[in-house]
Amino acid sequence: MASQIEEIKSAVDIVQVIGERVNLTKAGKNFKGLCPFHSEKTPSFFATLEIQRYKCFGCGKSGDVLTFVQEYDSLTFVEALEMLAKRAGIMLERQAFSPEDAHRKRLYEVLHLAREYFHYVLTEHKLGEPARKYLKTRGITSETIKTFGLGYAPNSWDGLYNYLVKKKKYDVRELEDVGLVIRKTGTRGTSSGIGAGDVYDRFRGRIMFPLTDAQGKVVGFSGRVLDPEIKEAKYINSPETQLYHKSELLFGYSVLKNFIRKEEEVLVVEGELDALSSYQAGAQNVVAIKGSALTEKQVRLLSRSVKRVILALDADSAGVEATKRAIETARPFELSLRVLPLVGGKDPDVIAREQPKIWRDMVKKTASVYAFLIDSSFTAHGDEGKTGEGKRLITNEVIPVLASIQNSVEQAHFLEYAAEHLDVKQEALEKELEKYLQKRKFSPGFTPRNTPPQENQDIRKNPTVLFTSRTSLERYLCSLLLRLEPADVQKYVVQLLDIGVQEPVIAKLIKHLARFIETQPLDLTKFAQSLPEELRQPLSDLYLEFEDDDSNVIKEFEKARRRHAVLALKERMQEIAHTMAELEQKTLQTAEEEQTFKSLQDELVLVGEKIQVFEGENGPL
Repeated sequence: MASQIEEIKSAVDIVQVIGERVNLTKAGKNFKGLCPFHSEKTPSFFATLEIQRYKCFGCGKSGDVLTFVQEYDSLTFVEALEMLAKRAGIMLERQAFSPEDAHRKRLYEVLHLAREYFHYVLTEHKLGEPARKYLKTRGITSETIKTFGLGYAPNSWDGLYNYLVKKKKYDVRELEDVGLVIRKTGTRGTSSGIGAGDVYDRFRGRIMFPLTDAQGKVVGFSGRVLDPEIKEAKYINSPETQLYHKSELLFGYSVLKNFIRKEEEVLVVEGELDALSSYQAGAQNVVAIKGSALTEKQVRLLSRSVKRVILALDADSAGVEATKRAIETARPFELSLRVLPLVGGKDPDVIAREQPKIWRDMVKKTASVYAFLIDSSFTAHGDEGKTGEGKRLITNEVIPVLASIQNSVEQAHFLEYAAEHLDVKQEALEKELEKYLQKRKFSPGFTPRNTPPQENQDIRKNPTVLFTSRTSLERYLCSLLLRLEPADVQKYVVQLLDIGVQEPVIAKLIKHLARFIETQPLDLTKFAQSLPEELRQPLSDLYLEFEDDDSNVIKEFEKARRRHAVLALKERMQEIAHTMAELEQKTLQTAEEEQTFKSLQDELVLVGEKIQVFEGENGPL
């Protein structure tokens, strides 16, 4: 199995895989981009084609293509391996999955079959006729039903149970584990003690919306009643399970992510029907958050594909509060946040369905999130906002919004905007803002408004900042060694072996390299593959750590080698001086100690002369 894992990783290009998810640009022989695992303004994420590894010098994330897919796509090791094997056209050998892997795989199968069952009932079975009529009245087309895999759960207590357990032979506990059935109150026992009379279908008489992860795998469902007058919850969702986590999912994302990436912006609506009607109206870069709260995990997912998020939430108090929270949620990801104001009490579904052209135009004419919140405050207070008391209340709502604006110029603009609407002098509003900031300054966890982000120092462009220790220089020397022409490597490997390397990992890499080039010229890809697993990432880190400039590698190597020699000699001088000081403190020295002292004196002079030679060699260090 281990050999096949290597075969799969070798058959897949890591730069291509990452490039499909992250915008990479060429940086010498390597590629760089904004890290998908943490928020940053300056790219510190690098991938190497030759060694087939990646490294972020901001957050420290690193690994190979298998690690990246696991981390980025939130997959288990087995799921990532299966995905890459399929991509490479390699048939995985039969392997002993762990019980956890096997169970997880069956849960996905159960959910997939459930979607097929619901979809079949909706599109082909007579039991789906009421649902077909309902969706037709809502303007949902057959093409949309197929694209999003919509279905219908018949109004039966055991329809899905019979299909999955009696026909497909899945264990009832597996249905329970993914939230498709509910155990009746008081029912106990193990699998063998749970029968058809002990559980019932969770979803009955509902339009079914499959909820998928970013890769399109079904992880849960949302069910909507046909009759809005029925005395049941309009929507019910799958419970939190091993696979389904509501805070991580966006309805429509896996289906529409290509539209979203193309536009580099996403329209966020509340419900599934809002998203479907927007899709049909031509605004196809849309997702639904199933409520009004945009979570940090949802924003992180979107930040990988877009630069701008447009909120099209209800204009009620809940929608306004959700918009305020969205500002804080989106801030770490450097996303532009806009709002699509919904006027007249209509939701996106109605507007997009009845007036598709108007909806498309609305999407293009969005408002700043700050202007929206300020305007919402004035609207909420109406005529009261013209009184002194009303203006005070509005100010109390507007000041936190102004304080949340990071850019000083943008903040000044909205200070003026709010002052004009309040019909007060801007200086008065500025005083209130300053009072608010001073009060908040002493609150636990406060970060000053215009505190610049702590960007990681780009040591790749200025390696000399690291030249304060032998270990730092050894890393740089090894990095340069990997960039030499194959014909020059032998000579300089010998030099590194001669001067002695302190850092254990560097020493191991150099010894492996010396053995490798005894039989063949240096080929980085082959060399990386020849290394034991624990040395592959250190090799990649060294290769990516410093700026990729091959214009004068030999000259730079010689300069770094001399610096390394001087540092080593100066360390030896300190050791000699320390030993001599200890000997001098003795009142009486033995003949042997006197000889040692004299030898150290001679060595001290010799070391000093060597330092002068190295420092004067070919110009200053």
